[in-house]
Formats: sequence, structure tokens, C-alpha cells
Amino acid sequence: MGVIGARYRDLSRHDARHAGQAQHYIGRALALRDPDRVRNRVFDLVGFARAHLITCQPERAAELIGMALPDAAPWTSRRVGVKLRDFHREAGAFATVPAVRDAREVVAAKLAV
Repeated sequence: MGVIGARYRDLSRHDARHAGQAQHYIGRALALRDPDRVRNRVFDLVGFARAHLITCQPERAAELIGMALPDAAPWTSRRVGVKLRDFHREAGAFATVPAVRDAREVVAAKLAV
């Protein structure tokens, strides 16, 4: 379900009407995800956050990134890092929102390591 949600999120970058479907599928994936699948959970959280940016919910996006970051550290040099960089770039439109500014700073610090 997380992959389906991610594809809807990709579509929503071109047509924001798909962002709700992205949130639905990624939210379901998170609810059903085996807690031992930590890397997949991190992907879901980052994707969920990015979908919330598209629906102009930057505070929720920052909250979701905050949930992902503690477990993201081992993978920031790989695909998780790419997704975090995508979040950082996409969240730039909301950089004046304090929660987003803080999340972007933490993401940048994690990626600098």
C-alpha cells in the first residue's frame, strides 16, 4: 500500500487532486506495517509528510518527518537520504513555518553526516 500511495503522491505533484489518495494509501500502509520493518516505515513516513506538503499541511508534514528521523539515521546515505532530500527541497515553500523550518534544519544536519 505504501508503494501505491507513493505513486499517487508522484501523480499529485502534477495534479494535487491525487494527494488525498496518496495520504489514504500511505496512512493505511503505516497502520498495517509490521513494526519490525523499520526502513519501510521510514519510507512511508517521509512519503506521508511529502503528501501533506502538497495538501498545504506543513505542520503535519513536519510532525511526520520528526517521527521518521530517529529511525532514518542508518539509511541517510542511501534511498532514504534521497527521499529526505526531496522533502527538504519540497518543504522550502513552507520554510517560514516554524515547525517546517526546524524539520528542514534537522534533516539538513542528518544528511550532512
